[in-house]
Amino acid sequence: MVALIFLAAVLAYVFIFQLPAIEKIPMVAADITKNGSQVSLFFKNGDPLEQGRFYVTVNGDRVSDGNLTLVGGSYPWSPGERLIANYSTSAINDVKLVYLGKPTSIVLASAYFSAPSGNTTPVNNTPLYSRYPGFTAETWMKWTQNPTPTANDQQWAMIVVDGDNDSNRVYQIGHDMSNTKFEFRIRMTNNQEGLIMSDTTPQQGIWYHVAEVYNQTPGTFKIFVNGNPETGTGSWSTDTGGMHSSPGLYQVGGPAGISYGGAAQRKFNGDISGLKTYGEALSQAEILAHYTAGVP
Repeated sequence: MVALIFLAAVLAYVFIFQLPAIEKIPMVAADITKNGSQVSLFFKNGDPLEQGRFYVTVNGDRVSDGNLTLVGGSYPWSPGERLIANYSTSAINDVKLVYLGKPTSIVLASAYFSAPSGNTTPVNNTPLYSRYPGFTAETWMKWTQNPTPTANDQQWAMIVVDGDNDSNRVYQIGHDMSNTKFEFRIRMTNNQEGLIMSDTTPQQGIWYHVAEVYNQTPGTFKIFVNGNPETGTGSWSTDTGGMHSSPGLYQVGGPAGISYGGAAQRKFNGDISGLKTYGEALSQAEILAHYTAGVP
């Protein structure tokens, strides 16, 4: 009996505390220039990079760690510090800074030089990965059984609801009214709503990774299914101050439904995994990496 209790405790610990975490991919803004056969990467701002967690490629060739020199500091490579990569020739066209993610590597910054020789200005010298003020909600979801669109208590199968009525709802993820698309709806401080629906029609019994991104800078909404941005259909108004404040109510739907507007409705029959929210608009690169990592 004691052995069984111990085994149960070990299994509980593994399942509760050892579940794989979704990796946060660092943000890096770097100025990339060249001088002969040397490439200079100046770390402007972003998240420090530990040694061994990134590498540099020139013309598609990985530069060995022995040919990388950190100037003006020590690891982790941080803003204000410069990294020098020594290449075998001065004919340099393409330079990439790559993060060694688990399991997917991500290009953090890239520069392309139209003239391979000489100290030319790169055609592009901007980070490919960046975050913006806003909001992201993502989850893996699988419908075991679609709700009945004609039933009043089963329309709009909600996955996430913050708030308990239309006045205090901040965001929601789920099916649209006809249960044929993924839907992302958000309420802003001007009390207007933004709405976007996916192009993908989910099928029962299949896991989907769905991410909804609100980018406050341009005031836009995007929906990603399985790591890919979708054109989507819907409507939204110009942002005038970000998301509506929340009373702190947070609900995840189930077969019994969510108490929404005083009644148990918005039913969901299926599975949810890896539900996360972020106070930033994640980039396409990071969303794709989360999808590639698989169902947690």
